[in-house]
Amino acid sequence: MFLFQLYGDHWLIVLHKATSEKNELLKGVFIASIDHHRIDQLVFMDESLKDECIIAVDIMKGSYTKQRFKEFVISQVLPQMNPFPSTNSVLVFDNAKIHHDQELLEYLDAFEVKIKFLSLYLPDLNPIETAFSTIKQFLRRNRYFVDTSYNPIYPLLVACSQITPQMTEDYFRGLGYF
Repeated sequence: MFLFQLYGDHWLIVLHKATSEKNELLKGVFIASIDHHRIDQLVFMDESLKDECIIAVDIMKGSYTKQRFKEFVISQVLPQMNPFPSTNSVLVFDNAKIHHDQELLEYLDAFEVKIKFLSLYLPDLNPIETAFSTIKQFLRRNRYFVDTSYNPIYPLLVACSQITPQMTEDYFRGLGYF
């Protein structure tokens, strides 16, 4: 979820990112819990990263609400999902409160999409966090482009488009999913 906040006359780009200490035991437990899934089945939420690319992005001004999240999942993510055990059939959420909406989970279940939740306080298990770093680096390296763009959303979309299949494979590999 890319969030924009107006600060004076300038847009601040706030990339939602949880911070925490690594807990290797919980990390191992989570990886073991998804080990029986093929990598092509997994789709990680925030901006919906899978093993090939970012498949959905929602950029908005203001706070991300439970309703907005549900709309994003249903309109942009679900159409790219498949019934389990097909490719794109396991949706991995972090433990943000808005991700635990029972109505949404039941809706996804009706489409036979499996849901997995990351262990508490382990955002470092979500490859999208590595993609965020790449996106932020792109925005820093291209500051003039960002500052002179008429629409602040455009540089973010361009930055997201820089994430290649090789990069996403490296993100997954770096977290131990391959």
